[in-house]
Amino acid sequence: MLKRSSLLSLLLLAAIAFVGSRIYHLWQDGPWELPNPGRGVKPPAVAEAKEEPDTPPAQLVSTKSIIEKNLFDPDRGTSKTKETDASSLAMQRLRNIVLLGTAVLGNNTHAIVQEPPDARVSGGPRPQPGQQAQIRLKLGDVMEGFRLSEIHDRKIVFSRGTSRVEIALDYFRKVETGQQKVPVAAPSRAPAKQPARMPVIPRIPRREATPGDDR
Repeated sequence: MLKRSSLLSLLLLAAIAFVGSRIYHLWQDGPWELPNPGRGVKPPAVAEAKEEPDTPPAQLVSTKSIIEKNLFDPDRGTSKTKETDASSLAMQRLRNIVLLGTAVLGNNTHAIVQEPPDARVSGGPRPQPGQQAQIRLKLGDVMEGFRLSEIHDRKIVFSRGTSRVEIALDYFRKVETGQQKVPVAAPSRAPAKQPARMPVIPRIPRREATPGDDR
């Protein structure tokens, strides 16, 4: 009887030691949050509502923005096309300029050019009526919206932003004068002389002589 009670006590001690060691190992494995009686449990519906991000409502295009931006204007994209066409025409007119030569006057270098009839120049002297359409340009003068940025012995360079137009000295190009040729009228031919006509003598009938006329 005594042996049986000692055996049961040993088994009970072993079980208590095993459970205690198991609890100790679980407590050492990770942090555990103790229950806080002051903090209430949130309802699941409220928690889910706060966790969802607020999505901004879709913005509709208002009539005011359409009027301000002029979205439905048929000529909305034509402004850039007009600017491109004007720039191309200006570059074409610059390429029609004839570089006659360069000259050094004082401390400035000038370019002597012959401009096309429809060129727009600001800064250089304008030719007088009846003279040759030649102008003298210096650095910084503007022609067709392009600024004269470089003057070399055999070429000049116009620039505007990233666009550059080079005009080389052309020795074989004929320079047209501004004076207009007056057409010479052909001499009028004198009318041919008609041959003189013989005067017409009327025929007078001869009267026969009678015997009494000899008296």
